[in-house]
Amino acid sequence: MYHIKFTWIFILSFTFGLGEAKSENALLEYLSKETGVSHALAKEQVEEVFRSVENTLIKEGIVKIPSFGTFYLQKRKPWTVKHPRTGKLIKVPSRLYPRYRSSKKFKDRIRALDVDKISLTKESQKISSN
Repeated sequence: MYHIKFTWIFILSFTFGLGEAKSENALLEYLSKETGVSHALAKEQVEEVFRSVENTLIKEGIVKIPSFGTFYLQKRKPWTVKHPRTGKLIKVPSRLYPRYRSSKKFKDRIRALDVDKISLTKESQKISSN
């Protein structure tokens, strides 16, 4: 029961902004304060949540988290690239890569934000410009 409570507090902290968790350490501090557990146990539980999402994604190809979004695997077809120095054609095999699609509820929350009142970090600006 404790693990389930912790997992939902963890997910809700991202989904509904219950705390200002901008880094792993800030998230761990928030979770340990909210659940009354040690920092080390909070870290262990957060890692377990990520491991379970990762393992489920590998086994089933999809992980749905209500009000947050869906993680899924997508197959990329094989393609051919040209080596820039030699000009030789190289065949790249098909592969799987992880994708994320946010839920409607999550998108609506983000779209409702006032753009002028949000200050993005330099790291998030780099990600959005790629």
